[in-house]
Amino acid sequence: MPATGRYLYAVVAGPPDLDLGPVGLDGGRVYALAAGAVAAVLADLPNKQVRPARRKLAAHNDVLKRLTAAG
Repeated sequence: MPATGRYLYAVVAGPPDLDLGPVGLDGGRVYALAAGAVAAVLADLPNKQVRPARRKLAAHNDVLKRLTAAG
């Protein structure tokens, strides 16, 4: 099993050059990976189960707010 996985925040229309910086779960860098007209907003994380703890849900919500603010 790979040591690194990816955490998916959202699927959006473009922009392939999005980089929100280290604001994701556990301080992970949040970026977009484009495929055609859509992009996945991701962060690299260790390949393990992510438990729905309050701080993780708050970090996820913060990323979505930043993504919405970025347009």
